[in-house]
Amino acid sequence: MALDNPLWRYALALYASPGVETSCLELQGQGAAVNRLLLACWLGHRGIALDTDRWQVLDTDWRRAITEPLRQIRYRVRALRAQQPEVEACYHALRQAELAAEQVELMQLWQASALWCSDASCDPEALILANLISYRQLTGHALDETCLRHLARAATELSVEEAELSSGHEH
Repeated sequence: MALDNPLWRYALALYASPGVETSCLELQGQGAAVNRLLLACWLGHRGIALDTDRWQVLDTDWRRAITEPLRQIRYRVRALRAQQPEVEACYHALRQAELAAEQVELMQLWQASALWCSDASCDPEALILANLISYRQLTGHALDETCLRHLARAATELSVEEAELSSGHEH
């Protein structure tokens, strides 16, 4: 298992870009899976289109069984912090556990998409947005167009090469 992989490093760099965290969390609140959005951007940058068939071969078991339940528990503990400051250490441990679960999910997505061929003639900006729109259509969620466009723009401005070469420990 390669937890520290190009997709993980790219995801950390993109998520740290101005406004991306806010857009991703808003989209998550609308039903999006943030790691799928980050994958759509990364693959678009690499010239790989995500169609319905490709989206459907990506496993969602880990996210549903591990990551999402951890997030829900973290949210509940976060709500208790005002009344019970003693739960702060628990909250931080849950944040770390959730991040570790997201890293495993990104590794699974990276492995699943590793053999997909790219089309170097594609415009990365257009393909990133097309991948994000494809995800929105697949899920049926009414994901905010402005947030999707902001995410696509930030992804286009990010140097994939620099992001993939980063240490992956900035988060």
